[in-house]
Amino acid sequence: MATRVGFLLALLALAAIACARPQPAGPTPVPEPPSVRPLAGRGIQVDGHGTTQTDDLTPQYASGPTIGIDVVTLSHDGRSSFIVTAVQGGQSELLTSAIGTYRGQRPLVVEGPVSFQVTADGAWSLKLEPLSNGGTPAFSGTGDMVSAYFTPPGSTTWNITHDGQTSFFVYAHCVGGSIVVEDRSGNVKDAPRVEFPRGPCFWEVRADGAWSLQPGQ
Repeated sequence: MATRVGFLLALLALAAIACARPQPAGPTPVPEPPSVRPLAGRGIQVDGHGTTQTDDLTPQYASGPTIGIDVVTLSHDGRSSFIVTAVQGGQSELLTSAIGTYRGQRPLVVEGPVSFQVTADGAWSLKLEPLSNGGTPAFSGTGDMVSAYFTPPGSTTWNITHDGQTSFFVYAHCVGGSIVVEDRSGNVKDAPRVEFPRGPCFWEVRADGAWSLQPGQ
């Protein structure tokens, strides 16, 4: 009886070992490269998923990025880090570093072929469009935004508010130079006097809440 039990236990042990053998791994999925398509007018959109680096995007007369100041509109629907870096001529520029879902804008000076290094865990998109004209000095919105070019007013007091919780930066970029208008954190209600350099100018705002930039009367 003991011999039979020992034999059965040995068979069970062999069966367990056979079941525990690792199965051959399937082929590693090849990530799809980002897709690039032209936008109406001028500009391009790059769509991708997960971490990758795009090919060089070369400015052309009728398509692709435009030489000069472009607006990059970025979006991400993942849950983890979203980091985008622009690379031109061996030089890199961090455009955004966020966690989770994100939608915002950054200005980018395009001088030639440009590629993007993207760290993400979800679907993302980048839109590159030339900075437009016809903006007004007053500007409001939510999160990171870039305005159109506007003609700056004379030196005056501005009413500036922000209802976010983290950093709040406001830059005025003008032909005559750039100035920092706000560098604060959390809720802001400020009335600084702003003297713009020679225009035209555009606003760059970095924020996590709703904000408003209004010239005083």
